[in-house]
Amino acid sequence: MIKKLITYSSVLFSMSTLGAYASQVPQVQQTQDTYLIDSGEGYSVYEVSGTDYQTYVSSLQRQMSSAALNVSSQEMSDTPSSADYQVASQNVSTQAYVFDSLVGVMNSDLPYSHKLDILSDYDVTPNDALDKVEIGLLIVDKNQADYQLGNGLALKSATLQNGEVTPFGFCKKRWHNRTKAGSFSLASLSDSYDKGNLSFNVDSGISGNISYELSYKYKTNRCSFKVPYKHSITGFKAKGSLHSNGGSISINGTVIDTTQNMLFDESLLNGGIDKELDFWVGPVRIVWSHEFDLRARLAGGIRVDAQMGLNFDVNGKYQFDFKCDMVGENNCYNASETVNTFEAKLKNPTLTGGVSVRARVQPEIAAVYTQRAGIYLKGLSPVRLTLDTFLYGYAELWAYYGNSCGDGNYDGVNEVIGGAAIDAGVGVAGKFSWRVFSNRNEEPLKIKLLDGWIEKELDGRGEYMAIQKSLYFDELIESDAFLPVVDAPDVILSGDNKVKVAMRSCFPYSSPITYQVMFGDGTTKEVTGSPSGVFVDHTFNDYVSYPITVKALKDSESRNFRSISSTREVTASPDGITTFNPVYFVTVL
Repeated sequence: MIKKLITYSSVLFSMSTLGAYASQVPQVQQTQDTYLIDSGEGYSVYEVSGTDYQTYVSSLQRQMSSAALNVSSQEMSDTPSSADYQVASQNVSTQAYVFDSLVGVMNSDLPYSHKLDILSDYDVTPNDALDKVEIGLLIVDKNQADYQLGNGLALKSATLQNGEVTPFGFCKKRWHNRTKAGSFSLASLSDSYDKGNLSFNVDSGISGNISYELSYKYKTNRCSFKVPYKHSITGFKAKGSLHSNGGSISINGTVIDTTQNMLFDESLLNGGIDKELDFWVGPVRIVWSHEFDLRARLAGGIRVDAQMGLNFDVNGKYQFDFKCDMVGENNCYNASETVNTFEAKLKNPTLTGGVSVRARVQPEIAAVYTQRAGIYLKGLSPVRLTLDTFLYGYAELWAYYGNSCGDGNYDGVNEVIGGAAIDAGVGVAGKFSWRVFSNRNEEPLKIKLLDGWIEKELDGRGEYMAIQKSLYFDELIESDAFLPVVDAPDVILSGDNKVKVAMRSCFPYSSPITYQVMFGDGTTKEVTGSPSGVFVDHTFNDYVSYPITVKALKDSESRNFRSISSTREVTASPDGITTFNPVYFVTVL
């Protein structure tokens, strides 16, 4: 804002008259040296010269000297400075602008740059509703205004509140204008969400490039630390293109799983063997107990897994060039948008889904060993460790139906298949668990972690041994659910390369598979890896077609699979694309 003229002099204005200010500009007490030269809606302009002006200059000098001796640094911003006095003393007269509203500011003949600077202190622009902004009484010294803006300094002013002139804006707030530009690329807009044992996945298939330019400003106070305390966006531009080429929505996971439920659990040792050792540590009695039990158990239940998905091909393109100028409360008042191309077509939507069901029974003979450390009583156990080692047999029936198993014949379409298998065998497993401060109800202590105050139970569990062997396996309904596939493009790079082989996604077991891979050039390799896929190395020659055939022989749990195979033909090229090299063919011929 602008340098205050009348703040420290009672000669120029009648305080009683200003105190009677209501909704109109007050009438200043005029003298021979102070007289009205212009007026309009919301403002009056007075010429101040002669004795009145000299009295004003003297008042500035006295108050500046007094402030240097008596006023704290916190109050210094509300007192005249030496620069204020020098500007005033170098002139013999000034024009005093008196405003009662920002409408009056805009109606006056002040330079437009002065007007904008005054409005900026109220965070408004000429396009806003200026008559709604309360400013009290604003007094502007024209000499000071010209000096401040001419030297790139803050404008200063005085305001009138409750009949008294109060310093306002001696350390005027200043807006700093900035621009930030950049660009980014979208590889694919996708997201996933897990709820319990279900997983939700969305891939929009949208990608593209966007460039932007953001114009903003922030305000600081020149007379203090220049720390931004307010921000405002002044403009925004964005230009780019987006395109879509296919996408998918899928839901998959376990709907129900009761296969680990205990249907029967009894001790074979009449409650087990329990030995206690107690000793004293000072006044504290420690009870150290050892418990052993041999138990007969029967676990079993069913598990249902489901998959559902929608694959779609949306060929769309959107190009845009957007601009927006902001004013006031970040409202967009001047927006323009140019859309060069917008088209979208949904084609070839495919729905996939499948359900697999397992029914399992598992008789067990378990040796359970537990150590507890208790204080005074066994029931009050600060620490407990349990080792559960058991031999078991199992019988499992598995069935599947649907088309979520993938493409087994490489024609681009998921086949609908149905199949069933039976599996029986034996195994040995070891599990451990521990708890801190568990009670008789086997409930662990809960604590609050400092990081986010997350509730955490002081316990844990895991497996230290798991060996399982299948003794009998057979496909009750033969299907392509047990068909291995070659995961490779139609054209690959020649030279040393890798080809991925895997079981189909509905394959029911997780133990490592031994694959047999034949490359069609007389080379056969065996490789062992996960059912989800393993890579096989091979050297491919230029412009040669390779019919790659894969079989699944067995897994690490001794399941021997039916001799079925799939073949995918790939062509090797030095650049990874289908090309025709006449020189090569002439040489061969």
